[in-house]
Amino acid sequence: MRILRSADHREMPWKNGQGATREILVHPEGASLDGFMWRISMAQVNAPGAFSVFPGCDRILCVVNGGPLLLAVEDAEPVRLGVDSPPFHFAADAAAEVTALDEPVLDFNVMVRRSHYRAHVDCRRGAVELPACGDTRAVCIREGTARTEKGEVLRSGDTVLVDGRQTKIAADDDTVLYVVTLIAQVRS
Repeated sequence: MRILRSADHREMPWKNGQGATREILVHPEGASLDGFMWRISMAQVNAPGAFSVFPGCDRILCVVNGGPLLLAVEDAEPVRLGVDSPPFHFAADAAAEVTALDEPVLDFNVMVRRSHYRAHVDCRRGAVELPACGDTRAVCIREGTARTEKGEVLRSGDTVLVDGRQTKIAADDDTVLYVVTLIAQVRS
């Protein structure tokens, strides 16, 4: 288990140069925007505009606070995303654009290189018990506080990278967490 504090997130410019993101985790560690296999980050969206394009990648987006925003992907009707919206999956190599937002948005992003990984994001309230498995998992605190099994306090913005063992994160019902599961694709 590895804890990443919000103060330690690496800030870096967006690929398209129109903003900045706070990288929470990347695999392999230290990978560039063109070399990651998976990446977890948060970004502030202050105005309508295009998303960066990541060839061969899939993305999951959640609104942490602010908004809502309207997101148009390719030629599909724009989707309205707010704090209570489920995680939104889309191809990161498709043209995507925020066409409108009511107020600035802090978003949570998970991106995977689709030839190597699939991802799932689940937004939960309260305590989390993760069974043992072979997947890589991360628990990100959206709001509130939580504790690891060793009693380490986790605050809003902190993340725990979980190995494959069974893990419990204690939290009250006011705490909101993102549970990210990164599933390696079997390659033949």
